[in-house]
Amino acid sequence: MARTCISVLTLTRRAAGAIADGRFVTIAGTQAGADAQVLGVAMSDAAAGEDFPVLALGTVQMVSGAAISAGDAVISGANGQPVPKGSGANVIGVALNDAQPGEPVTILIR
Repeated sequence: MARTCISVLTLTRRAAGAIADGRFVTIAGTQAGADAQVLGVAMSDAAAGEDFPVLALGTVQMVSGAAISAGDAVISGANGQPVPKGSGANVIGVALNDAQPGEPVTILIR
């Protein structure tokens, strides 16, 4: 997916396993699971042992993992996609537009 982003802070991590472009990742360099503590969004695919860029602060367009409304606090879903907070505790940002599952959603990462 071609995406737009405004990166205020991009960090480099070493992948601890396979990382998919545009998915939430942890500080340990793994793709985030449900309600994981998230460092940011992978800006490229990476295989285990490869370095990859992580957008840690800014805005980024992602593929929604669930129905999201503008203004919803978001967390990582089971596959590293943004989903509404619900009862989750590890908020990574806020949705800037409405989206259905599989549709583009812009997330303010903070």
